[in-house]
Amino acid sequence: MFPERDQADAASEIELTRLRRSNHLNLGEWAEPHWTKSKSGVARNRNAGIHGHAPRFCPRLARAEIPAITTRMNRVPILSAPVVLAVIALVQASQALTPAEVAGYASFTSVCLQDNPASPVAQDKSASKDAAPSAKAPANPIPDKPEADKPVADKPAAPQEPKYTIEPVLPPDEAVKQALAAFDRLDQGGDVQKEAAEITRLYKMVLDSAKDNPHLMYIRGRSAILSGRVVDGMQDLEAFAKTTPGQSDWKTFRILGDLHLKDYPRLAEGKYCQALELNDLEPTILLGLSQAQFRLGQRKEALQLAERAVQLDAGKTVTYLDNFAAMLRLDGENDKSQLDRAAGIVNQAVQLVQAALKERPTDPSLIQLLATEYESALIVLRDILAATPDNAAAYADVAAISENLGELRRQLLMHEAIALIESQALPRLQGKVTAPLAMSYARLLEQVGRIGDARRVYEKTIEGEPEFQDAKTALDRINKQYPPDPAAPATEPEKKADAPPSPLPATKPGS
Repeated sequence: MFPERDQADAASEIELTRLRRSNHLNLGEWAEPHWTKSKSGVARNRNAGIHGHAPRFCPRLARAEIPAITTRMNRVPILSAPVVLAVIALVQASQALTPAEVAGYASFTSVCLQDNPASPVAQDKSASKDAAPSAKAPANPIPDKPEADKPVADKPAAPQEPKYTIEPVLPPDEAVKQALAAFDRLDQGGDVQKEAAEITRLYKMVLDSAKDNPHLMYIRGRSAILSGRVVDGMQDLEAFAKTTPGQSDWKTFRILGDLHLKDYPRLAEGKYCQALELNDLEPTILLGLSQAQFRLGQRKEALQLAERAVQLDAGKTVTYLDNFAAMLRLDGENDKSQLDRAAGIVNQAVQLVQAALKERPTDPSLIQLLATEYESALIVLRDILAATPDNAAAYADVAAISENLGELRRQLLMHEAIALIESQALPRLQGKVTAPLAMSYARLLEQVGRIGDARRVYEKTIEGEPEFQDAKTALDRINKQYPPDPAAPATEPEKKADAPPSPLPATKPGS
Protein backbone atom coordinates (compact mmCIF):
# COMPACT_ATOMS: atom_id res chain seq x y z
CA MET A 1 0.00 0.00 0.00
CA PHE A 2 2.83 2.35 0.81
CA PRO A 3 5.57 2.65 -1.82
CA GLU A 4 9.09 2.39 -0.52
CA ARG A 5 11.04 5.66 -0.53
CA ASP A 6 14.25 5.27 -2.46
CA GLN A 7 17.20 7.65 -2.53
CA ALA A 8 15.82 9.62 -5.45
CA ASP A 9 12.47 10.04 -3.69
CA ALA A 10 14.19 11.30 -0.55
CA ALA A 11 16.30 13.77 -2.51
CA SER A 12 13.21 15.11 -4.23
CA GLU A 13 11.35 15.36 -0.93
CA ILE A 14 14.00 17.84 0.21
CA GLU A 15 12.96 20.16 -2.60
CA LEU A 16 9.29 19.91 -1.62
CA THR A 17 10.04 20.47 2.06
CA ARG A 18 11.90 23.64 1.20
CA LEU A 19 9.01 24.85 -0.94
CA ARG A 20 6.43 24.09 1.75
CA ARG A 21 8.41 25.78 4.50
CA SER A 22 8.94 28.90 2.37
CA ASN A 23 5.16 29.02 1.86
CA HIS A 24 5.64 28.92 -1.92
CA LEU A 25 3.75 25.77 -2.79
CA ASN A 26 0.51 24.02 -1.92
CA LEU A 27 0.36 20.58 -3.44
CA GLY A 28 -2.76 19.45 -1.62
CA GLU A 29 -4.88 22.12 -3.25
CA TRP A 30 -4.73 20.44 -6.66
CA ALA A 31 -2.77 17.18 -6.57
CA GLU A 32 -4.11 13.82 -5.39
CA PRO A 33 -3.02 12.90 -1.83
CA HIS A 34 0.23 10.98 -1.74
CA TRP A 35 0.57 8.97 1.47
CA THR A 36 3.60 7.55 3.22
CA LYS A 37 4.36 5.86 6.55
CA SER A 38 5.55 7.95 9.46
CA LYS A 39 7.91 6.53 12.06
CA SER A 40 4.92 5.58 14.21
CA GLY A 41 3.45 3.56 11.36
CA VAL A 42 0.51 5.95 10.87
CA ALA A 43 -0.13 7.08 7.32
CA ARG A 44 0.18 10.82 6.81
CA ASN A 45 -0.32 13.12 3.85
CA ARG A 46 2.92 14.48 2.42
CA ASN A 47 1.03 17.48 1.07
CA ALA A 48 -0.16 18.70 4.47
CA GLY A 49 1.38 21.68 6.22
CA ILE A 50 2.97 21.76 9.64
CA HIS A 51 -0.38 21.58 11.44
CA GLY A 52 -2.17 19.51 8.82
CA HIS A 53 -3.23 22.58 6.81
CA ALA A 54 -1.85 23.21 3.34
CA PRO A 55 0.16 26.45 3.12
CA ARG A 56 -1.32 29.22 1.01
CA PHE A 57 -0.22 29.03 -2.62
CA CYS A 58 1.59 32.06 -4.08
CA PRO A 59 1.68 31.72 -7.90
CA ARG A 60 4.22 34.47 -8.45
CA LEU A 61 6.70 32.96 -6.00
CA ALA A 62 5.97 29.38 -7.04
CA ARG A 63 6.85 30.24 -10.63
CA ALA A 64 10.37 31.10 -9.53
CA GLU A 65 10.76 27.55 -8.19
CA ILE A 66 10.19 25.93 -11.59
CA PRO A 67 13.93 25.99 -12.50
CA ALA A 68 14.85 24.22 -9.24
CA ILE A 69 12.15 21.57 -9.67
CA THR A 70 12.94 20.89 -13.33
CA THR A 71 16.66 20.81 -12.55
CA ARG A 72 15.94 18.16 -9.94
CA MET A 73 14.01 16.18 -12.56
CA ASN A 74 17.01 16.22 -14.88
CA ARG A 75 19.46 15.24 -12.12
CA VAL A 76 17.52 12.45 -10.39
CA PRO A 77 17.42 9.24 -12.48
CA ILE A 78 14.03 8.06 -11.13
CA LEU A 79 11.35 10.72 -11.16
CA SER A 80 9.48 10.70 -7.86
CA ALA A 81 5.81 11.45 -7.40
CA PRO A 82 6.28 14.49 -5.13
CA VAL A 83 8.38 16.30 -7.73
CA VAL A 84 5.92 15.47 -10.49
CA LEU A 85 3.02 16.62 -8.35
CA ALA A 86 4.90 19.81 -7.59
CA VAL A 87 5.16 20.60 -11.27
CA ILE A 88 1.47 19.80 -11.72
CA ALA A 89 0.64 22.32 -9.02
CA LEU A 90 2.75 24.93 -10.78
CA VAL A 91 1.07 24.18 -14.08
CA GLN A 92 -2.34 24.70 -12.53
CA ALA A 93 -1.30 28.20 -11.48
CA SER A 94 -2.17 29.53 -14.91
CA GLN A 95 -2.09 33.09 -13.72
CA ALA A 96 1.61 32.65 -12.99
CA LEU A 97 2.53 31.04 -16.31
CA THR A 98 2.09 31.98 -19.96
CA PRO A 99 -0.17 29.70 -22.08
CA ALA A 100 2.90 28.31 -23.88
CA GLU A 101 4.56 27.45 -20.57
CA VAL A 102 1.40 25.80 -19.25
CA ALA A 103 1.16 23.60 -22.36
CA GLY A 104 4.84 22.69 -22.21
CA TYR A 105 4.87 21.74 -18.54
CA ALA A 106 1.57 19.86 -18.86
CA SER A 107 2.99 17.69 -21.66
CA PHE A 108 6.22 17.16 -19.78
CA THR A 109 4.56 16.12 -16.52
CA SER A 110 2.19 13.81 -18.40
CA VAL A 111 5.18 11.82 -19.66
CA CYS A 112 6.76 11.94 -16.20
CA LEU A 113 3.67 10.48 -14.56
CA GLN A 114 3.51 7.64 -17.07
CA ASP A 115 7.20 6.77 -16.62
CA ASN A 116 7.29 7.09 -12.82
CA PRO A 117 6.35 3.86 -11.01
CA ALA A 118 5.46 5.82 -7.86
CA SER A 119 2.98 8.11 -9.58
CA PRO A 120 -0.80 7.62 -9.32
CA VAL A 121 -1.08 7.24 -13.09
CA ALA A 122 1.52 4.50 -13.19
CA GLN A 123 -0.07 2.75 -10.20
CA ASP A 124 -3.46 2.80 -11.94
CA LYS A 125 -1.88 1.25 -15.04
CA SER A 126 -0.13 -1.38 -12.92
CA ALA A 127 -3.36 -2.21 -11.11
CA SER A 128 -5.20 -2.62 -14.39
CA LYS A 129 -2.55 -5.04 -15.62
CA ASP A 130 -2.75 -7.11 -12.42
CA ALA A 131 -6.55 -7.20 -12.39
CA ALA A 132 -8.43 -10.47 -12.93
CA PRO A 133 -8.85 -11.35 -16.60
CA SER A 134 -12.22 -11.07 -18.26
CA ALA A 135 -14.60 -14.02 -18.13
CA LYS A 136 -14.76 -14.13 -21.91
CA ALA A 137 -11.08 -15.05 -22.18
CA PRO A 138 -9.44 -17.93 -20.26
CA ALA A 139 -6.80 -17.00 -17.74
CA ASN A 140 -4.17 -19.28 -19.32
CA PRO A 141 -5.23 -20.01 -22.89
CA ILE A 142 -3.61 -23.09 -24.48
CA PRO A 143 -2.33 -22.34 -27.95
CA ASP A 144 -3.55 -24.56 -30.80
CA LYS A 145 -0.01 -24.96 -32.06
CA PRO A 146 3.42 -23.95 -30.82
CA GLU A 147 4.27 -20.28 -30.86
CA ALA A 148 7.13 -20.93 -33.27
CA ASP A 149 4.71 -22.33 -35.88
CA LYS A 150 2.45 -19.30 -35.81
CA PRO A 151 2.83 -16.86 -38.66
CA VAL A 152 4.41 -13.66 -37.53
CA ALA A 153 2.38 -10.67 -38.62
CA ASP A 154 4.15 -7.51 -39.68
CA LYS A 155 4.04 -5.27 -36.66
CA PRO A 156 3.88 -1.56 -37.30
CA ALA A 157 6.82 0.36 -36.00
CA ALA A 158 6.19 1.74 -32.56
CA PRO A 159 5.63 5.47 -32.71
CA GLN A 160 8.47 7.45 -31.23
CA GLU A 161 7.54 9.38 -28.16
CA PRO A 162 8.02 13.10 -28.57
CA LYS A 163 10.93 14.60 -26.73
CA TYR A 164 9.98 17.27 -24.28
CA THR A 165 12.50 19.95 -23.47
CA ILE A 166 12.35 22.62 -20.84
CA GLU A 167 13.45 26.12 -21.73
CA PRO A 168 16.85 26.80 -20.16
CA VAL A 169 16.82 29.39 -17.43
CA LEU A 170 19.55 31.99 -17.90
CA PRO A 171 21.51 33.46 -15.02
CA PRO A 172 19.85 36.72 -13.91
CA ASP A 173 22.67 38.98 -15.08
CA GLU A 174 22.78 37.30 -18.49
CA ALA A 175 19.00 37.58 -18.93
CA VAL A 176 19.11 41.29 -18.06
CA LYS A 177 21.98 41.79 -20.49
CA GLN A 178 20.06 40.12 -23.30
CA ALA A 179 16.95 42.22 -22.57
CA LEU A 180 19.00 45.42 -22.80
CA ALA A 181 20.48 44.18 -26.09
CA ALA A 182 16.94 43.65 -27.42
CA PHE A 183 16.14 47.30 -26.65
CA ASP A 184 19.28 48.33 -28.55
CA ARG A 185 18.06 46.36 -31.56
CA LEU A 186 14.71 48.11 -31.29
CA ASP A 187 16.43 51.50 -31.29
CA GLN A 188 18.19 50.49 -34.51
CA GLY A 189 14.93 49.65 -36.26
CA GLY A 190 14.43 46.02 -35.26
CA ASP A 191 11.19 44.07 -35.40
CA VAL A 192 9.01 45.53 -32.65
CA GLN A 193 6.82 42.46 -32.08
CA LYS A 194 9.73 40.02 -32.08
CA GLU A 195 11.93 42.06 -29.74
CA ALA A 196 9.03 42.93 -27.43
CA ALA A 197 8.20 39.23 -27.04
CA GLU A 198 11.84 38.45 -26.26
CA ILE A 199 12.03 41.25 -23.69
CA THR A 200 8.85 40.02 -22.00
CA ARG A 201 10.19 36.47 -21.83
CA LEU A 202 13.49 37.58 -20.29
CA TYR A 203 11.80 39.93 -17.85
CA LYS A 204 9.55 37.16 -16.51
CA MET A 205 12.58 34.91 -16.17
CA VAL A 206 14.34 37.30 -13.76
CA LEU A 207 11.34 38.96 -12.13
CA ASP A 208 11.94 37.26 -8.78
CA SER A 209 15.52 36.05 -8.97
CA ALA A 210 16.90 39.52 -9.83
CA LYS A 211 14.31 41.76 -8.19
CA ASP A 212 17.06 43.92 -6.67
CA ASN A 213 18.68 44.60 -10.05
CA PRO A 214 17.94 48.28 -10.88
CA HIS A 215 17.92 47.54 -14.61
CA LEU A 216 14.56 45.81 -14.09
CA MET A 217 13.06 49.30 -13.64
CA TYR A 218 14.54 50.32 -17.00
CA ILE A 219 13.21 47.18 -18.70
CA ARG A 220 9.78 47.58 -17.11
CA GLY A 221 9.64 51.28 -17.97
CA ARG A 222 10.53 50.90 -21.62
CA SER A 223 8.18 47.94 -21.96
CA ALA A 224 5.35 50.04 -20.53
CA ILE A 225 6.08 52.79 -23.06
CA LEU A 226 6.01 50.25 -25.90
CA SER A 227 2.60 49.03 -24.74
CA GLY A 228 1.22 52.61 -24.55
CA ARG A 229 1.41 53.08 -20.77
CA VAL A 230 3.62 56.16 -21.04
CA VAL A 231 3.00 57.55 -17.54
CA ASP A 232 3.92 54.24 -15.89
CA GLY A 233 6.98 53.98 -18.08
CA MET A 234 8.13 57.49 -17.20
CA GLN A 235 7.84 56.74 -13.49
CA ASP A 236 10.01 53.62 -13.81
CA LEU A 237 12.61 55.43 -15.92
CA GLU A 238 12.73 58.35 -13.48
CA ALA A 239 13.29 55.86 -10.65
CA PHE A 240 16.02 54.12 -12.62
CA ALA A 241 17.73 57.45 -13.39
CA LYS A 242 18.24 57.94 -9.64
CA THR A 243 20.13 54.64 -9.24
CA THR A 244 23.89 54.28 -9.67
CA PRO A 245 23.75 52.63 -13.12
CA GLY A 246 20.94 54.95 -14.19
CA GLN A 247 22.91 58.11 -13.42
CA SER A 248 25.48 57.12 -16.05
CA ASP A 249 23.03 55.93 -18.72
CA TRP A 250 22.57 58.64 -21.33
CA LYS A 251 19.79 56.73 -23.13
CA THR A 252 17.51 56.98 -20.11
CA PHE A 253 17.80 60.78 -20.00
CA ARG A 254 17.35 61.07 -23.75
CA ILE A 255 14.20 58.93 -23.65
CA LEU A 256 12.82 61.03 -20.81
CA GLY A 257 13.58 64.14 -22.86
CA ASP A 258 11.70 62.68 -25.83
CA LEU A 259 8.68 61.95 -23.61
CA HIS A 260 8.58 65.52 -22.20
CA LEU A 261 9.40 67.35 -25.45
CA LYS A 262 5.89 68.00 -26.72
CA ASP A 263 4.25 69.30 -23.55
CA TYR A 264 7.18 70.35 -21.36
CA PRO A 265 10.08 71.55 -23.56
CA ARG A 266 11.85 73.17 -20.62
CA LEU A 267 11.86 69.91 -18.69
CA ALA A 268 12.91 68.07 -21.85
CA GLU A 269 15.80 70.48 -22.30
CA GLY A 270 17.11 69.58 -18.85
CA LYS A 271 16.93 65.85 -19.59
CA TYR A 272 18.72 66.29 -22.91
CA CYS A 273 21.46 68.35 -21.23
CA GLN A 274 21.99 65.57 -18.70
CA ALA A 275 22.27 63.07 -21.55
CA LEU A 276 24.66 65.36 -23.45
CA GLU A 277 26.98 65.54 -20.45
CA LEU A 278 27.30 61.77 -20.61
CA ASN A 279 27.68 61.53 -24.40
CA ASP A 280 28.29 64.67 -26.47
CA LEU A 281 28.80 62.75 -29.72
CA GLU A 282 25.33 61.20 -29.95
CA PRO A 283 23.25 62.83 -32.75
CA THR A 284 19.92 61.70 -31.29
CA ILE A 285 20.59 63.80 -28.18
CA LEU A 286 21.50 66.82 -30.29
CA LEU A 287 18.34 66.30 -32.35
CA GLY A 288 16.08 66.37 -29.30
CA LEU A 289 17.90 69.24 -27.62
CA SER A 290 17.72 71.34 -30.80
CA GLN A 291 13.95 70.80 -30.99
CA ALA A 292 13.48 71.68 -27.32
CA GLN A 293 15.48 74.90 -27.66
CA PHE A 294 13.72 75.83 -30.89
CA ARG A 295 10.36 75.52 -29.09
CA LEU A 296 11.71 77.72 -26.30
CA GLY A 297 12.67 80.43 -28.80
CA GLN A 298 16.42 79.79 -28.70
CA ARG A 299 16.61 79.48 -32.47
CA LYS A 300 20.27 80.31 -33.00
CA GLU A 301 21.42 77.66 -30.52
CA ALA A 302 18.90 75.21 -31.95
CA LEU A 303 20.20 75.66 -35.50
CA GLN A 304 23.75 75.05 -34.33
CA LEU A 305 22.76 71.86 -32.57
CA ALA A 306 20.73 70.65 -35.57
CA GLU A 307 23.63 71.27 -37.93
CA ARG A 308 26.03 69.50 -35.60
CA ALA A 309 23.74 66.46 -35.51
CA VAL A 310 23.85 66.31 -39.34
CA GLN A 311 27.62 66.56 -39.29
CA LEU A 312 28.06 63.82 -36.69
CA ASP A 313 25.77 61.58 -38.75
CA ALA A 314 27.67 62.50 -41.95
CA GLY A 315 24.37 63.24 -43.69
CA LYS A 316 23.32 59.58 -43.80
CA THR A 317 20.01 59.82 -41.95
CA VAL A 318 16.92 61.54 -43.31
CA THR A 319 15.62 62.48 -39.84
CA TYR A 320 18.52 64.82 -39.04
CA LEU A 321 18.37 66.40 -42.51
CA ASP A 322 14.63 67.02 -42.25
CA ASN A 323 15.00 68.56 -38.79
CA PHE A 324 17.74 70.95 -39.93
CA ALA A 325 15.87 71.93 -43.13
CA ALA A 326 12.64 72.64 -41.25
CA MET A 327 14.45 74.90 -38.77
CA LEU A 328 16.22 76.76 -41.58
CA ARG A 329 12.90 77.35 -43.37
CA LEU A 330 11.03 78.50 -40.25
CA ASP A 331 13.86 80.73 -39.11
CA GLY A 332 14.63 82.14 -42.57
CA GLU A 333 11.08 82.92 -43.77
CA ASN A 334 11.84 85.69 -46.29
CA ASP A 335 15.62 85.18 -46.23
CA LYS A 336 16.30 83.70 -49.68
CA SER A 337 19.82 82.53 -48.87
CA GLN A 338 18.56 80.55 -45.88
CA LEU A 339 15.64 79.18 -47.88
CA ASP A 340 17.99 78.08 -50.65
CA ARG A 341 20.08 76.31 -48.03
CA ALA A 342 16.96 74.57 -46.70
CA ALA A 343 16.10 73.48 -50.26
CA GLY A 344 19.55 71.96 -50.66
CA ILE A 345 19.18 70.01 -47.42
CA VAL A 346 15.78 68.67 -48.51
CA ASN A 347 17.22 67.64 -51.87
CA GLN A 348 19.96 65.73 -50.03
CA ALA A 349 17.28 63.84 -48.09
CA VAL A 350 15.38 63.11 -51.33
CA GLN A 351 18.48 61.61 -52.89
CA LEU A 352 19.05 59.37 -49.86
CA VAL A 353 15.54 57.94 -50.14
CA GLN A 354 15.81 57.54 -53.91
CA ALA A 355 19.00 55.51 -53.49
CA ALA A 356 17.29 53.24 -50.97
CA LEU A 357 14.25 52.88 -53.23
CA LYS A 358 16.41 51.67 -56.10
CA GLU A 359 17.53 48.80 -53.90
CA ARG A 360 13.98 48.02 -52.72
CA PRO A 361 11.62 49.41 -55.38
CA THR A 362 8.54 47.59 -54.02
CA ASP A 363 8.89 48.69 -50.37
CA PRO A 364 5.76 50.72 -49.47
CA SER A 365 7.46 52.35 -46.48
CA LEU A 366 10.19 53.81 -48.71
CA ILE A 367 7.61 55.01 -51.22
CA GLN A 368 5.75 56.74 -48.39
CA LEU A 369 8.99 58.29 -47.12
CA LEU A 370 9.85 59.64 -50.56
CA ALA A 371 6.37 61.11 -50.89
CA THR A 372 6.88 62.86 -47.54
CA GLU A 373 10.20 64.29 -48.71
CA TYR A 374 8.55 65.58 -51.91
CA GLU A 375 5.92 67.31 -49.80
CA SER A 376 8.66 68.97 -47.72
CA ALA A 377 10.38 70.09 -50.92
CA LEU A 378 7.14 71.65 -52.19
CA ILE A 379 6.77 73.61 -48.93
CA VAL A 380 10.29 75.02 -49.26
CA LEU A 381 9.78 75.85 -52.93
CA ARG A 382 6.57 77.76 -52.16
CA ASP A 383 8.46 79.80 -49.56
CA ILE A 384 11.16 80.51 -52.16
CA LEU A 385 8.52 81.64 -54.67
CA ALA A 386 6.96 83.87 -52.01
CA ALA A 387 10.34 85.55 -51.50
CA THR A 388 11.28 85.58 -55.23
CA PRO A 389 8.13 85.44 -57.40
CA ASP A 390 10.16 85.62 -60.65
CA ASN A 391 12.17 82.42 -59.96
CA ALA A 392 11.50 80.34 -63.11
CA ALA A 393 13.61 77.38 -61.90
CA ALA A 394 11.53 77.09 -58.74
CA TYR A 395 8.30 76.96 -60.80
CA ALA A 396 9.75 74.15 -62.93
CA ASP A 397 10.76 72.22 -59.82
CA VAL A 398 7.25 72.55 -58.37
CA ALA A 399 5.75 71.11 -61.57
CA ALA A 400 8.20 68.18 -61.75
CA ILE A 401 7.91 67.26 -58.08
CA SER A 402 4.11 67.53 -58.13
CA GLU A 403 3.96 65.12 -61.08
CA ASN A 404 6.19 62.59 -59.36
CA LEU A 405 4.34 62.98 -56.06
CA GLY A 406 1.11 62.06 -57.83
CA GLU A 407 2.74 58.90 -59.21
CA LEU A 408 3.98 57.92 -55.75
CA ARG A 409 0.55 58.40 -54.25
CA ARG A 410 -0.93 56.20 -56.99
CA GLN A 411 1.59 53.46 -56.10
CA LEU A 412 0.70 53.76 -52.42
CA LEU A 413 -2.98 53.28 -53.24
CA MET A 414 -2.14 50.12 -55.19
CA HIS A 415 -0.10 48.78 -52.28
CA GLU A 416 -3.05 49.45 -49.97
CA ALA A 417 -5.38 47.55 -52.33
CA ILE A 418 -2.94 44.60 -52.47
CA ALA A 419 -2.71 44.55 -48.68
CA LEU A 420 -6.51 44.49 -48.45
CA ILE A 421 -6.79 41.56 -50.87
CA GLU A 422 -4.01 39.56 -49.21
CA SER A 423 -5.08 40.18 -45.61
CA GLN A 424 -8.86 39.89 -46.00
CA ALA A 425 -10.12 38.72 -49.38
CA LEU A 426 -7.88 35.69 -49.93
CA PRO A 427 -8.21 34.23 -46.40
CA ARG A 428 -11.98 34.69 -46.31
CA LEU A 429 -12.74 33.40 -49.79
CA GLN A 430 -10.74 30.20 -49.11
CA GLY A 431 -9.92 29.26 -52.70
CA LYS A 432 -13.15 30.67 -54.15
CA VAL A 433 -11.51 33.70 -55.74
CA THR A 434 -13.32 34.71 -58.90
CA ALA A 435 -11.48 35.22 -62.17
CA PRO A 436 -12.16 39.00 -62.28
CA LEU A 437 -10.78 39.42 -58.76
CA ALA A 438 -7.72 37.32 -59.62
CA MET A 439 -7.07 39.41 -62.73
CA SER A 440 -7.34 42.67 -60.79
CA TYR A 441 -5.02 41.30 -58.12
CA ALA A 442 -2.46 40.17 -60.72
CA ARG A 443 -2.52 43.53 -62.52
CA LEU A 444 -1.88 45.34 -59.23
CA LEU A 445 1.03 43.02 -58.45
CA GLU A 446 2.45 43.64 -61.89
CA GLN A 447 2.21 47.42 -61.60
CA VAL A 448 3.99 47.57 -58.22
CA GLY A 449 6.81 45.35 -59.52
CA ARG A 450 5.93 41.95 -58.03
CA ILE A 451 6.24 40.27 -61.40
CA GLY A 452 6.80 36.74 -60.11
CA ASP A 453 3.69 36.89 -57.93
CA ALA A 454 1.65 38.32 -60.81
CA ARG A 455 2.81 35.51 -63.13
CA ARG A 456 1.72 32.86 -60.62
CA VAL A 457 -1.71 34.45 -60.21
CA TYR A 458 -2.20 34.48 -64.00
CA GLU A 459 -1.14 30.82 -64.20
CA LYS A 460 -3.48 29.85 -61.37
CA THR A 461 -6.35 31.67 -63.06
CA ILE A 462 -5.75 29.82 -66.34
CA GLU A 463 -5.55 26.54 -64.44
CA GLY A 464 -9.01 27.19 -62.99
CA GLU A 465 -10.51 28.55 -66.23
CA PRO A 466 -8.49 27.27 -69.22
CA GLU A 467 -10.59 29.27 -71.70
CA PHE A 468 -10.06 32.63 -69.95
CA GLN A 469 -8.43 34.57 -72.79
CA ASP A 470 -7.60 37.72 -70.81
CA ALA A 471 -5.42 35.73 -68.42
CA LYS A 472 -3.64 34.00 -71.32
CA THR A 473 -2.93 37.31 -73.04
CA ALA A 474 -1.61 38.86 -69.84
CA LEU A 475 0.61 35.83 -69.12
CA ASP A 476 2.07 35.89 -72.65
CA ARG A 477 2.81 39.61 -72.34
CA ILE A 478 4.48 39.29 -68.96
CA ASN A 479 6.58 36.31 -70.10
CA LYS A 480 7.83 38.27 -73.11
CA GLN A 481 8.62 41.38 -71.09
CA TYR A 482 10.10 39.49 -68.13
CA PRO A 483 11.23 36.01 -69.24
CA PRO A 484 10.97 33.59 -66.29
CA ASP A 485 14.21 32.39 -64.76
CA PRO A 486 14.23 28.55 -64.66
CA ALA A 487 16.68 28.57 -61.76
CA ALA A 488 14.46 30.81 -59.61
CA PRO A 489 12.53 29.08 -56.76
CA ALA A 490 8.89 28.49 -57.55
CA THR A 491 7.71 30.20 -54.39
CA GLU A 492 9.70 33.42 -54.76
CA PRO A 493 9.61 36.26 -57.28
CA GLU A 494 12.38 36.22 -59.86
CA LYS A 495 15.34 38.51 -59.36
CA LYS A 496 14.47 40.42 -62.51
CA ALA A 497 10.87 40.95 -61.35
CA ASP A 498 11.58 44.41 -60.03
CA ALA A 499 9.32 47.17 -61.21
CA PRO A 500 10.67 49.76 -63.64
CA PRO A 501 12.20 52.68 -61.73
CA SER A 502 9.63 55.14 -60.49
CA PRO A 503 9.74 58.52 -62.25
CA LEU A 504 11.90 60.66 -59.97
CA PRO A 505 12.65 64.37 -60.26
CA ALA A 506 15.73 65.14 -62.32
CA THR A 507 15.96 68.68 -61.01
CA LYS A 508 16.95 69.88 -57.55
CA PRO A 509 14.51 71.91 -55.52
CA GLY A 510 15.36 75.58 -55.69
CA SER A 511 18.07 75.19 -58.33
